[in-house]
Amino acid sequence: WKRSRFLAETLALPKEEDERLWQTTPEAAIGRSAPPPGIDIDPINHAETPLNLSHYQIDDYLTCPLKYKYVHLLRVPVLREHTIVYGTALHRAVQAYNNRQLRGQTMALDDLIAIFEAHWVNEGFISREHEERRLQEGRDALTRFHAFAGTRQPPTAVEKRFRFEVDGNIVTGFLDRVDEREGETVIIDYKSSSIRDQKAADKEARESEQLALYALAHRESAGRTPDRVELHFLTPGGIVVGQAVKKDKDLQKAAERVREAATGIRTGLFQATPSQWDCSFCAFRTICPATVWAGEREG
Repeated sequence: WKRSRFLAETLALPKEEDERLWQTTPEAAIGRSAPPPGIDIDPINHAETPLNLSHYQIDDYLTCPLKYKYVHLLRVPVLREHTIVYGTALHRAVQAYNNRQLRGQTMALDDLIAIFEAHWVNEGFISREHEERRLQEGRDALTRFHAFAGTRQPPTAVEKRFRFEVDGNIVTGFLDRVDEREGETVIIDYKSSSIRDQKAADKEARESEQLALYALAHRESAGRTPDRVELHFLTPGGIVVGQAVKKDKDLQKAAERVREAATGIRTGLFQATPSQWDCSFCAFRTICPATVWAGEREG
């Protein structure tokens, strides 16, 4: 792989620091962030100790236990991916819009885009042209969202916090949006990724482990399963809504995923489970000694 010259400029790295960052072994890159000798990196070493898990922690562990260790125990710093920058800025803007709508207020399109731009971070892009293209895609997506959301009723909750237990393991997180539509409860999660068509969006919603966990969270707090879950894909070409109904078997599977991740974390099982697909999207693909990623770094 080769690095992008734009990256060093973006991060304002001196030449020697830029070279140190890229000309390194995987062990050295990981070792720079490792805790001092003698400090236990795994705080969960007693069965009775409460373990707090989010969807992302559960997903990280079940995708690859070594990835979980890098992210949540060693806390190895990584260069931010442009997809994360884009998605975060987009979600912040949508959240602000929904909060305004929750209070019975409106938001002008210019204000919505200004919030998006205020949360933009100049990191991870392979060129200035790449960054400008992504910025414009975000503006276009929010223009579509503004027209779409303006015709819909206000939410009943935005960024609703949840907390429940599965076999003594505490699961926490936030629901992007909850709607009550003609007596039906709908949980909504926003996605900044592209989607091919309606059929693909519905498939994503049906197979979403995240939405299954959110449906379980709602049942634990409200005493009933939500009537429907939705993924709202925010794309420059329009808003595509994937819909699904989560059944008891989906919620049971979500609870089992919590148990599986918690058991592995408590017992200190952090063996890598590399795959071509997962490694290609992993932020540690260029430094992890277990990677099977065979591509080249962007740039």
